[in-house]
Amino acid sequence: MSNVLLPAPPPSARSLGPIRLAAGVVVAVLTALTAAAFALGAWDPWELVVLKQHFGNPWIGLGLVAVGSYVASWLLAPTRNETHQRGRIAVRVALAAVAVTAFIVGGLLGPQFRYSANVVAVSPDGDRMLAVVAIGGLEERQLLVWDGRAPLAREVASLGQPCFRMAARFISRDVVAVDQGFGEHQIRLDPATGQPSHVLAPRCPDPPVPATLEP
Repeated sequence: MSNVLLPAPPPSARSLGPIRLAAGVVVAVLTALTAAAFALGAWDPWELVVLKQHFGNPWIGLGLVAVGSYVASWLLAPTRNETHQRGRIAVRVALAAVAVTAFIVGGLLGPQFRYSANVVAVSPDGDRMLAVVAIGGLEERQLLVWDGRAPLAREVASLGQPCFRMAARFISRDVVAVDQGFGEHQIRLDPATGQPSHVLAPRCPDPPVPATLEP
């Protein structure tokens, strides 16, 4: 009985090597996590500081997801026959175009999503912080109250726009002292919510005003 030689399977049917498969799975998982992180950064109902600082620009997130999808597609679904797999090529060209466009737009609009923070004081128990934060393209400076410890610190209140000579410290967890060069003034924070009893006045020489008087 003669042996029958079967033709070799076409290139498209060959299985992926274990290293390539593992790398593709890792890239796919990282891409999914990146997409989730930037989606949370755009939504952020918890006012998490880490999301504002690192995942606030949705265009950069879109670019990273497009790049990750491109690499994952190349690793897990390689093109072995350009004639019969034109769809894969078209998808990768589209992903590359999306990535380039997103990075360009994200770079141009990046300042609009700025959240650059400098922590100036920490409460004695370490659960609250005061941070001077430059927000947005105009770099509007705000003295913010953060509650919780990194990476779960949340923005809970604003004490207003500080002067450039401002110094701040915690007297206790619920009392802060702010000096803008014209004497130190104390501001009480709500023990539960961190909301201030007073906020900084529009003019640097003036003492803090009751928070209820602010619009």
